Amino acid sequence: MTPTIMKVSEEEIAWINMKLNAAKLFIKAFSPDDAGKEITLPILDKAFTAWMETAPTDVQQINDVIDNVGIVFGQKLVDNLGLNWVIAKDQNGIDFAVFGLPNKGDVLFYPVNIIAKGWERKETNFIENQYINIEQQILALFARFSNLSL
Repeated sequence: MTPTIMKVSEEEIAWINMKLNAAKLFIKAFSPDDAGKEITLPILDKAFTAWMETAPTDVQQINDVIDNVGIVFGQKLVDNLGLNWVIAKDQNGIDFAVFGLPNKGDVLFYPVNIIAKGWERKETNFIENQYINIEQQILALFARFSNLSL
């Protein structure tokens, strides 16, 4: 089933912004030397790794961290690669996603799910590499459709 892509509402944009702000507190707690700096992917990896080393068990905290980190990751894709936040609905449900190149590649990524899968694998220092992989996929599409630009 091809996902149905819907625009995000003002309320959903507010939720994204809330998660971006919450991520700043996450960085302050788990990478204090980076508090107040622009959140980069290496900083996000560093904080996520430090958090994973605490072996968290509180389900609500785990979900919040995955959401916060996933939203920052997604925002990096939006800011740097020309993707847009959307709501994607498919056979598995409805979720935030980032989407781009409509009808010329139709790239769709679920950034929170990418972080959740890393959590499930107990993986650390993977966020920047995931971004690089996605960037390479998008650049390959741009090369294929040479009339596209970021």
